[in-house]
Amino acid sequence: MVACELKPFDDNMAIELVIERFQQICPTINKLTSFCISSETFKKETPKIYSKRATDEEYEKMMPNELLLDTATWFRLYFVGKPYVTMIGSLKKNNESFGIISIVQETSKEGLLQYRIIIRSRKYGQAKYTVLESKAKETLSQSISQGTNRRSLSLPLLSKNYDDNNTRHLMRAAILSVCPTLDLRSFKELSSESTITTGFENDLIKYDELQIPRHYKFGVLSIKSGQTTEESWFSNTGLSKDLEDFLNIIGNKVELKGYKGYAAGLDTKTGESGEHTYISKWKGYDITFHVSALMPLKVNDKQQVLRKSHIGNDIVCIIFVEGNQQFNPNAIQSQLLHVYIIIRPEAINNKRLWRIEVIKHKSISQFGPPIPMPPLFNDQDLKRFFTLKLISAENAALKSDSFFIPNNKARLSLLDQHVENGLSFCSLEMHSLIEKPKANHTKSHLLCKATTATKERRELNITTSPSPSKSRSTTLLNDFKKGFLRKKNEDSKLKTIN
Repeated sequence: MVACELKPFDDNMAIELVIERFQQICPTINKLTSFCISSETFKKETPKIYSKRATDEEYEKMMPNELLLDTATWFRLYFVGKPYVTMIGSLKKNNESFGIISIVQETSKEGLLQYRIIIRSRKYGQAKYTVLESKAKETLSQSISQGTNRRSLSLPLLSKNYDDNNTRHLMRAAILSVCPTLDLRSFKELSSESTITTGFENDLIKYDELQIPRHYKFGVLSIKSGQTTEESWFSNTGLSKDLEDFLNIIGNKVELKGYKGYAAGLDTKTGESGEHTYISKWKGYDITFHVSALMPLKVNDKQQVLRKSHIGNDIVCIIFVEGNQQFNPNAIQSQLLHVYIIIRPEAINNKRLWRIEVIKHKSISQFGPPIPMPPLFNDQDLKRFFTLKLISAENAALKSDSFFIPNNKARLSLLDQHVENGLSFCSLEMHSLIEKPKANHTKSHLLCKATTATKERRELNITTSPSPSKSRSTTLLNDFKKGFLRKKNEDSKLKTIN
């Protein structure tokens, strides 16, 4: 314990002042008992002092502060299963920025008609709007009186679910109310029926929800007294009593061979990754732990490539300290590991508690739940806090420049492919409208052909939807661009003549 010359606490002292006094004492104590080393690259999280710990009910209601489900699942929640319309075209007059717009009419909780809109583009990512019908009517009235966007508003929508021309006009007016510079005449349209038939709906769901991790994987690395290098850490084999108890608290042991759940890249057929691992679940999310000490030890491999190939490719790693050795994150060579959560068993009054510290890359913003002071947990509180901290750590890291920039670049490339595919599907739908419908109102030959292709791919366990060949898609996109520019030039000539 650290000596302190602060005056004794008065019984009537306000709780805020008591906490302030503790804050003066605890940084010194925490520094002496820290088991991780900060640096210019990795910064340690400072524990917070609370008047009381979270209850079981409060832990149950907690959500990782970086987990934004609703914004990414708009399409799944509010569009799928409803008669929405998807529009594909240029969001700028220079025809350089193509995007995909989805719009659906719905009734709000207050009983008012409204339009929900998603705009997917390179510049804005995913922009989401909710426009009341009154606002759409106001935009429609202004556009007609001013003569602006009149032709854009009068064009018919393809969706067969909206037979009322007024509804069609209001849907376009709702889009123009949030994006007044759009020329909707340049957009191709796809009905909800065709997006389902062609598999384009699944493409949009996957694209929107790419930012939501469906599974989580975390490394577990143990260090012992006197071990200061990653070679020695990755060479530790077997579970101590404390480490095994800790793993049983945060997860469940499973046999890898024949395991059908999320294995996070671990071999489930030949035993190459070891015989067992630990898994867990949290609110429907699968969690798998890469436990280094449970993976096979290669005697002649100083770097233990097999173990590091898994843990070195994780984003968050648990460091289990067995002894008094401090952990230096700079000793591990990895481009992906950005957060380390250090845990150490301690005996206090003949009772085992768990000390937690967090050290993160400087590019990552602070994430919750905050570590309390003192940072000690019993078995019951450990799992609830620890799981939330792990998930928040990875979600926060994914929002840092190290991950967001390359992930967003890949995502935008995928958007370009979806635009090309969507234009091809629009072409299929136009053919279906031109063809004479049969008496039993069956789908057109082309759409049936797309449906057959979808079923064949599913039988072959191919999860991607039937996409047109890249050469054909690119040709359609180029034709679309030429047509847009031609229309733009014709409009310019008409203005000159007038």
